[in-house]
Amino acid sequence: MTAQKEITLCCEPAASTINITLTELINDYISLDGSVSPPPPNIPMIKESLSWNLTDALKKYLTENLQFKKIETLTKELLDFHYDIDDWILGELEVCESKILSNVIDNNFNILKLNYFHIKEGSILASPSTENPNYFYDWVRDSGILMKTILNFVKVQLEFIDYDVEHDYVLKHVSFKNYKLFAFCLKNFNHNYVLMQQDNLSGSCDPNGDLKGLGEPKWNLDETRYDDPWGRPQNDGPAIRAMAALHFLQLLRKYKIKVKDIISAVKDLGLLKYEIFFENETEFINKYIYYDLKFIMLNWREENFDLWEEVKGFHFFTSLVQLKAIKLAQENLPFYQASDSGVLDDAFINKLEETYNNILNFMENDAGFTEADKCHYIENPQSKSHRCGLDIATIIGSNLTHDYLFEHDLGNAEIPYSSRDFKILNNLHHLGKKFVDLYPINDEFKKSELSIGCCMGRYPEDVYNGNGTSHGNPWFLAVSNSCLLVYNTIQDYLINKRDLEILLTSSVESDNFWNSIFALSNLHIPFEEDVKVTIPYGSDLWEMTLKALARFADLYILQVRMHLNQKLGSMSEQFDLNTGMMRGAEDLSWSYSSFWTAGIMRAKTLNELSKFEESRKKPSGFI
Repeated sequence: MTAQKEITLCCEPAASTINITLTELINDYISLDGSVSPPPPNIPMIKESLSWNLTDALKKYLTENLQFKKIETLTKELLDFHYDIDDWILGELEVCESKILSNVIDNNFNILKLNYFHIKEGSILASPSTENPNYFYDWVRDSGILMKTILNFVKVQLEFIDYDVEHDYVLKHVSFKNYKLFAFCLKNFNHNYVLMQQDNLSGSCDPNGDLKGLGEPKWNLDETRYDDPWGRPQNDGPAIRAMAALHFLQLLRKYKIKVKDIISAVKDLGLLKYEIFFENETEFINKYIYYDLKFIMLNWREENFDLWEEVKGFHFFTSLVQLKAIKLAQENLPFYQASDSGVLDDAFINKLEETYNNILNFMENDAGFTEADKCHYIENPQSKSHRCGLDIATIIGSNLTHDYLFEHDLGNAEIPYSSRDFKILNNLHHLGKKFVDLYPINDEFKKSELSIGCCMGRYPEDVYNGNGTSHGNPWFLAVSNSCLLVYNTIQDYLINKRDLEILLTSSVESDNFWNSIFALSNLHIPFEEDVKVTIPYGSDLWEMTLKALARFADLYILQVRMHLNQKLGSMSEQFDLNTGMMRGAEDLSWSYSSFWTAGIMRAKTLNELSKFEESRKKPSGFI
């Protein structure tokens, strides 16, 4: 009789696990065109061997039988979109940047204020669509995400400036375009400051009160309240707004730029023609960042609506962005304590640490985001009666709070739940499997038994079709964030020189992320032990696996390329689950932000992979 398997924590190997180290696959390779060799004939597994022990036999079996999944069986229509992919991405990145700057309210970038005289500079359109559906509003969350992207625009430009860091001032070399971006950042902060003073249907903004009004999700573009019924409050907005503001300070500090110098420069250039609420770092912190952080301290345990504005409760995404905002404050605000005469006393800094620990403990133990029998996170625990818990929001939250583009050289504000977390990767795997089954447009993936690289939506039970209810569709931002997570994963392995670890037969759940990459179902390991395969950093198989991950990540890029406007490169909110035609709000800012971030991350990661390959080619002892 077969022994019962030891039950362990999900994603954790059992005590009886057999550990195998693999450095190569004898019968598999990736060719220059990305194809792989056919699988070898099945070799019977022999547990007892005259000369080898079990570990040796397993290693031989896996070396000869472990195979990468194939994408060649997918429709030629999709794979044909891979031609000149690098050049196409460069062009689409320009489209995304242009479209984003067309949706910001700023006379320096567009003439929106001439067409709509009542709207205020500094706000950001969710979409220019005014009917069917009407997205002509400023959402705090969406605008915060767009501000983080705009700051990445600035950072990418600054990284290309060649100047003497020790004896020169970077502002002498900043382009006119970057000054316009800096000016918009100031206008956006000033715009949000106006909103933060107004009591609303979410609550009061009294600085001495609970600040619940900061959880108001949506505003009219003339800076007046939106008073129609809505899913309020949404407590992710203040956290994302604080993240953007703290990133702004991080960026200035890295390049030794003073707030007063930025304000003076953009005024001299005629890019800012009115007074704003702050003149220096201290006022920016005391009047702006402090209140979003205080809001989190006072309200992180309160139930609120999710980022899709549909269900009230606790949400993985919301708690994660709150955790990140507090961590960024912990890491950055002490730099400004000495010059501060306002809020940054030791008590406040200590309160940040206390809040961080409380939120983290809540996420790990009390919120219901984890369940022992599930190897992925639950986005909305209180909705389990009618939702499976899988939601692209979990992946968006991980990406948003682990920004390899912005933070890699701006200090250490690392928090849990990155792509290093196996459960986060499993969210992608299981969500992909759901959408392969749900969306007819993914039928080729279903036939090929692939779950990674398919068209992705918000969550499996979605019924919003872009202008009403019937069935959910794939979303451009969901596809791009799926791509970004995979490239974040590759980047993490590269820069941290981590071994790859694959649990082939988990005690609780064998169907995990690595099933997306390897044809694990073809393996036959007929005994009860778990098998953990370690692929050492720098080995041939390690490099091959990262390249395979990149190939699968590019399938998401191809999905975007296939379904956007082929002539203009424009994206809406969604595309139809049957036909692939665009649906929902046109020119959604968040769609462009998500693709731009994924595209830049792809370029950065492939550059790191190329450098790794070059380093391996150097002869031993070469300097």
